[in-house]
Amino acid sequence: MKANLILVVLLIGSAIVFAQESNEESLFNQGVEAYKQGRYEAAQQTFLQIWQQYPSGRLITATRLMLAKSYYKLGDYPKVENLCLNFFNKFPDSKYLDDMHHLLGNTMFKLHRYMRAVEEWLWVIENSRDPRLKRLAGEYTFQTMDHFLSPNQIEALRRDHPNAEFDGLAKVVLAKKLLRKGEKQRANRLLRSFLREQPNHFYADEARRLLGKPTVRGVTRNGFVFLKPTDPQVKKIGDEMELGMQYAIFEYRQRNPREKIGFQSFDVSPSVLSALKTAEEAMELNDPLCMIGPIQADPCAALSMMSRYERIPYIIPLSSQAGLTGLSQYSFQLNPDAHTKGRFLGDYASQKLQLKRIAVIAPVNEYGQDFVESFVEEVQANGAEIATIQWYY
Repeated sequence: MKANLILVVLLIGSAIVFAQESNEESLFNQGVEAYKQGRYEAAQQTFLQIWQQYPSGRLITATRLMLAKSYYKLGDYPKVENLCLNFFNKFPDSKYLDDMHHLLGNTMFKLHRYMRAVEEWLWVIENSRDPRLKRLAGEYTFQTMDHFLSPNQIEALRRDHPNAEFDGLAKVVLAKKLLRKGEKQRANRLLRSFLREQPNHFYADEARRLLGKPTVRGVTRNGFVFLKPTDPQVKKIGDEMELGMQYAIFEYRQRNPREKIGFQSFDVSPSVLSALKTAEEAMELNDPLCMIGPIQADPCAALSMMSRYERIPYIIPLSSQAGLTGLSQYSFQLNPDAHTKGRFLGDYASQKLQLKRIAVIAPVNEYGQDFVESFVEEVQANGAEIATIQWYY
């Protein structure tokens, strides 16, 4: 009888633990889904609820990571920093340490604490077992040192972090800075030394590219290049965009007379090949800080891919084609795709305007269908009702 009683108690205890784990996992999946849909406030609330209800649960480290990522998306950087530092102390052996250090680096960058950001990404480079995350941290480190740190700051980091992978990154950045100053011989010596020591480094190809690329003395990477369309159907729009950018540059120079910001336009025909050739020529001649344009979707897709491999920021001014920014982390789309617009307006209507019943009128085409799909999903997720959907031709 006693043995049977113990068995029953054990079974009940196991059932309770299983139910708790099942509920924890269900809530976690809800939070992840909300995060994927861009509903970061809902995700944050869900992960916080899990932390409060299951402080020692099986998913507590993953929950804390996702909570920190949600706060990051909401722009609450002090909370991200506190969560990361607490995580390092409480879970020093967690498999998510590299993700948390990478997130803290991103947070420090947002707060303009660039040295600290680089140090966090360096932790990832030195300790992570995830090749993708290590390479991403390397790219962030490279670009941040290139644009925001002085040579003296980079040398200080090299002394504090005697790591072969970072030393290679630092040498390539220092070489780029020398090239911009017109000191080609010193830059080439540094690059050749780096390639002799680390021919298989993940930035070796960048060093080889720099060695084979002509350098223009006195040109600094702080100008904008506009790829202006010559297609008669959109030429007027291109001309107006050029005038607007020239005026913006003029205003900036008036306010910041000591800063030299360049601007140059290059005519581009509608073909993808023309866009790629012109962009390549612009990069060779100017080493621009950023490229903008053209207007047509197909060239924009090709240039997005180019920006990925050249590691140069690229702004897509008008195209709303879906997936363009997914081609490159360096691409930025000013005119969001239909899915993004639908999600944003659905949230605005149901949350900001507090509408409870909404009627939708949309065109019968791919753009309208994508827009309505994401709009309806967002409205219903926020508890509002779609009264009717009417399509027109």
